[in-house]
Amino acid sequence: MTIRIAPRGGPATCPYCHDALDATAVACPGCAVGYHDECAATFGRCAIIGCRVPLDVTGPEAAPLPRLVAVAARLATLSAADLGALGDDAEAFVVALLPGAPDDADAAAAVGELLGQTAYDGRLRLTSPAPEPLVRVRGRAAAEAVVTRLAGRRVRAVALPLAALARPLARIDAGEVAPGEPPRRVVDGSGWDVPLPRAAERLVVAVQLVEVKPREETTNLWSDARGRKTKPKTRRTLERRTEPGALVFGRAPGDPVLLRRDLSRLSGCREPTTFGRWARVLEEVSRGAAVLRLEGGAAQVLLTRRRPLVDQVEENLPGLLLAARVLHLAWLEA
Repeated sequence: MTIRIAPRGGPATCPYCHDALDATAVACPGCAVGYHDECAATFGRCAIIGCRVPLDVTGPEAAPLPRLVAVAARLATLSAADLGALGDDAEAFVVALLPGAPDDADAAAAVGELLGQTAYDGRLRLTSPAPEPLVRVRGRAAAEAVVTRLAGRRVRAVALPLAALARPLARIDAGEVAPGEPPRRVVDGSGWDVPLPRAAERLVVAVQLVEVKPREETTNLWSDARGRKTKPKTRRTLERRTEPGALVFGRAPGDPVLLRRDLSRLSGCREPTTFGRWARVLEEVSRGAAVLRLEGGAAQVLLTRRRPLVDQVEENLPGLLLAARVLHLAWLEA
């Protein structure tokens, strides 16, 4: 075997997203490797093995963050050690944009200016049906100042601790929903009871789970002229599966309980159809609780590859978990 060492051709690339770098790259103080501003702000420290030096991103508005769908895909694939590096700065805060902001020129210009981009990029964040992380700042006072400035343009935003956001995306899957209080007894897949908080201390985020995966259909074509079977023909299509669900949060820190229509055995319910039983349980869980929704357009824009560069299966569950976490933290801050 021959190993040939030659000068590298082409422009330098960011070791985090592997895109080309420009002149405004952030250099690692340990190994001098360059990063994009948003990549340095998102990861927080050098991604080179053996370095891990914190990246110096100065200025409260010099750390724009990517779209929520990109953040969800990265948090779902990063290791626990990487996630710990993301959230070990207790002074780091994320200013997140809440859905429902006005779509006008002043608001779009304010968001674009905050990101260091154009008003068109600001409008993309404003019109998103899901929460959008905007910038990473250091210190609660600086984060609240950004929120106040956006509020002057009628933009709804909230300052959230980065350590609370950069946790592993996890949930508790409900295997059965049986009669009990409050309002029903939830059992996970291992047979353990999952305590639900009281109605006044419960947040229910209604979601729409979407999964898209490739499917192959093989058919045998017959030739009428020859009277015999020809070569089989394979057709590749995409199978799209959609079902309703709900993420149940409480005021105590912890993973949400995921209720799914097809995975939950709705014991003690006499509704004749599966949809009727699901509607009854969702009504009981939502009674007296705060209810938010991530359905329709919000469910469609959060589709990500389950394993990037490995398979073509897309799902929106990681994006829904992160978006619901932002809504939950904003609910706790209110």
